[in-house]
Amino acid sequence: MHSRLLLLFTLGIFLTSVRIFAQSGQEVIITDPSITSRCKSMLEKREELQSIKQKLVALKKRNENLLKKIPEEKISLKAKGDRAAKMLARESELNQFKLQNIEEEIIKNGCPGISR
Repeated sequence: MHSRLLLLFTLGIFLTSVRIFAQSGQEVIITDPSITSRCKSMLEKREELQSIKQKLVALKKRNENLLKKIPEEKISLKAKGDRAAKMLARESELNQFKLQNIEEEIIKNGCPGISR
């Protein structure tokens, strides 16, 4: 009997404190540190890939401008420019696949900071 009363009293205090805590608007979200660090590393990788994407776009535009300025007589130079354009296109496509993959991983893991 005594243990029941103690249990009911403890439960009552606990429920009252939970109710007061919930009403105060200060909710604490407990997160797993390993998930947080994994999300942080994935978000950093995403930022890095976005930076690479911007650089590749700038290089492609620069290469296009250079190809326009090359005279028709400079066949070997034009061929090098064409090879560079193809290489930049492949790298851009690969980077896009990596970026899409990391974004899907971020969404699957439920990390904050990205939505579709």
